[in-house]
Amino acid sequence: MFADISWIVVTVSALIIYYDASNNKIGSIPGEKGFTNADAGMWATTTLLLWIIALPIYLLNRSQLIEKAKTYPVEPSKWRNIIVVVLSVFVFLSLMNLAKNQESGYSSKTSRNIEQNYTQSTPIKQNDEFNIQDKNIFSNGNFAVAIERIAKITPQELFNKGITVSASSITKSPYSNIGRICKLTGQIYKIEELPPKPNMPGQWSEILMLVNNPNSNLGQSTVDFVYQGDISEINSGKWITACGYFIGTYESENSLGGKVEALSLLGNVYAEFYYNNNY
Repeated sequence: MFADISWIVVTVSALIIYYDASNNKIGSIPGEKGFTNADAGMWATTTLLLWIIALPIYLLNRSQLIEKAKTYPVEPSKWRNIIVVVLSVFVFLSLMNLAKNQESGYSSKTSRNIEQNYTQSTPIKQNDEFNIQDKNIFSNGNFAVAIERIAKITPQELFNKGITVSASSITKSPYSNIGRICKLTGQIYKIEELPPKPNMPGQWSEILMLVNNPNSNLGQSTVDFVYQGDISEINSGKWITACGYFIGTYESENSLGGKVEALSLLGNVYAEFYYNNNY
């Protein structure tokens, strides 16, 4: 969220400076040197690249630049105006897409390692109790516990026992929520079927969703819903309410090489959610 606002401010600032300089006919004066001896296009470009430096310099020198422009006016061409607008829109959309990729929190490497993460790396518990002392799903053994419990409950029973919670409440109190049957609503952005394994009977898939989370600096959290059931009717972009055992969290690399924490649910039922009417 903060990244999106920052890019909007930078892009809008560059456009405002360009049009202000153009309207006042500020331009490069032949024979004069210095950082401020620039035309409207250069001011806009510098603001995009070095906003924290260029914007204050332009504002501090604006009156002086306007006075010089009265003696040496520069009229920008219409084509240059069009090109600057197009480039500004392109940069803005590119940066917004970059921020969105960062929020999603997953690189392609994550999907390639799904099998290892959920089968080989998961310790087998010797009892049917959840580990509430460790929230890391790769060390707490809760994946195996949830698999055992799913085998003993029908989808309808699981959904009826589920409690609607928010991602914010889970991220604030992850240990208290481990082992609870939780319902979380979000938008799917990736689905991938998992290969058959002896310790995972039935058809299993990984569904990655984004859910609102005011407790996150991104405003969203990723929910990794490990789902037992048919995924033929589930598609990316769809809103669902996932229901399953909350087994903990794990860190994953995002597309920029940073780390984000994902919430893990394991269940055998979900419900369609109509965003436009209910959220």
